[in-house]
Amino acid sequence: SIVVESSVYFTSISAANSFHLQVTTATASIFDPEVLVQYGSVQHFGKANISTKISPIQSFPTSSPTISPSQFPLSPPIVFIPPVLPPTKSSPNPPNLSYSPYSPPPIPSSTPPSNHPPTPFSPPPPPHPSPPPFNPPPPPLPLPPLSPPPPPPPISPLSPPLPRPPIPSPPLPSSPPFLPPPSFDYLSLNFTEGWFDSFLSLNNFETTVARMAELSYTSVELIPSIGLSVEKRPIQAVRMGSPLANMSVLVLAGLHAREWIATAAVLTAMKEFITNATMAPILDQIQILWLPMTNPDGYEFSHTSNRMWRKNRRGNPNSECMGVDLNRNFPFHWGEADSSVDPCAQTYRGMFAASEPEVRAIMNFIKEEKKVRQIVGGIDFHTYGQLILTQPGWTKPGTSADDVPESLKLEMSTLGNKMVSAIQARTGAVYHVKPGSEMYKVGGSFDSVLYEETSTGLGFAVELRDHEIGGSFILNESEIRPTSEDVVEILLVLLNHILENYIETPANVE
Repeated sequence: SIVVESSVYFTSISAANSFHLQVTTATASIFDPEVLVQYGSVQHFGKANISTKISPIQSFPTSSPTISPSQFPLSPPIVFIPPVLPPTKSSPNPPNLSYSPYSPPPIPSSTPPSNHPPTPFSPPPPPHPSPPPFNPPPPPLPLPPLSPPPPPPPISPLSPPLPRPPIPSPPLPSSPPFLPPPSFDYLSLNFTEGWFDSFLSLNNFETTVARMAELSYTSVELIPSIGLSVEKRPIQAVRMGSPLANMSVLVLAGLHAREWIATAAVLTAMKEFITNATMAPILDQIQILWLPMTNPDGYEFSHTSNRMWRKNRRGNPNSECMGVDLNRNFPFHWGEADSSVDPCAQTYRGMFAASEPEVRAIMNFIKEEKKVRQIVGGIDFHTYGQLILTQPGWTKPGTSADDVPESLKLEMSTLGNKMVSAIQARTGAVYHVKPGSEMYKVGGSFDSVLYEETSTGLGFAVELRDHEIGGSFILNESEIRPTSEDVVEILLVLLNHILENYIETPANVE
C-alpha cells in the first residue's frame, strides 16, 4: 500500500516491474529515491515535499528502471485504485484514465523526460520462476518410552454394607399358565408332548425336529439341510448315535406328500429313541440317520391346497400337470415297472433318473455317508396297507431280472415275521410280510436304492396303518402314537439283528 499526503488517485506496479506514481500536484516525494512524478501532461523526475509511506512494497530508484524477478517477486502485477478526486484549481485538467486499470500503465522511456506523454508500451508477461525443489521435512524424533503410571493409592477398607431386608416372593398364580394349541408355531417354546398328537404344519414339523435334537440326552446332530427341494425348501436330516459307531441305518419317510401318518409316526418314533435311555446301548454301536420329511413342497401343498397331493411340485414342460413321483425317480431300475411317462399320472417318473433335486439330495447324502461308515440297512415308510415288503421290488421273484440272493430273501422274510410279531405284541395291529413285487412291481423306488447301496442288502419298504375301516390315507390323529409304536418295534428288530449278526461283539464272536 502507498500513502501520500497529497491526493493520489492511481498507483500501479507495471508489468515491467518499474515503480510508477501519479499524483494530482506538482509537489510529490517518496522518501529519498528519485521517482517519476506525472501531473496532468507533465512528467518529472526528482524529489518533492510530501511525506509518504511505502509498505510492504519496496521503492526502487530510477537508476534501476527494470526490476528483475528476484528483486520484485510479485507476479502478476498488483494494482491499487484509490478513489478518484475531482479536479481542483491547482489541477485544471482531469486525470487521464484512458487505459484500463487491468492493463499496464504507460512506462517512462530511457530518453530524457519531455513535455509529451510517453508512448504506450505493452511489455511482455513476466517470466514464471521455477519453484524451488521440495525437500521433505526430516522424520520426527522418536518419543521416549512412556513410564508406567504410578500405582493408585491404596483404598481404605470400607465397612460392610448393612443387610437388606428380604424381598417377598410373588404370589402364586391362581390359574395354570396358557398352553398354545398344537397348530401354533412355537419357535421359542419348550419341547412338549402335545406336538406328537397332531398332524403338524411344515414349519412346526421342522421346528420339532430341531428342538428334539437340542434337548436330546444322547449324541444327536441336526443337519438343517442335505439339499433343497424344487421350491428351495431345505430337507432336514438327524444323525443319532455315537460318533464312534462305524455303521448306520437309514430311516426315511414322506416321499409321498399325502401320507401324513408316515411322517408323524416317524417323528414320534424319533422322540422315543431320543428320550428313552434304554436305547443307549444300541446307539452306542449303530447310528440312525433320519430323513423324516423328504418332500417338503408336496407336504406343504397337501396342507394348504390339496389334501390328496402325492408328487413333488415340479413344473413339467409342455404340460399343465405338475409334479414328479419321487418314489419312481431314483436311479436304480428307473422306468422298468409301474411308472408312467405321462406328467399327469400319479406315478410320473420324471424326464430322466434322479431328475428331481429331492432325489439328488438323498443320493448325495448316502454317497457322503458311505465315505465314513457302512450303511447296513434301511427302511422307507409309507401308507397304507400294514405290509412289510422285502426284496425284490422291481420284478417278480425268480425272473431273469431277479438278482437278489436266496439267502437274503430268506433273511429278510425271517426279519419281517419278527417285526410282525413284535408289533402285534405291543399294539395288537396285524401286519403281513411279502416281496414288494407281489403287491405291485415298482421301478426307481427308494427300497431298491437301499438294496443296492447298503452293505447287507437289507432294504425294506413298509406300508403303515390304514383307516380302521380300511383303505384310506386319512387317519385320525389318535392313530399317530400307536402307529409310531409300530415304527419303533420294526426298527428295534432290524437294529438288534444287525448287532447280533454284523457287528463283532463278545456275544457273537467265538
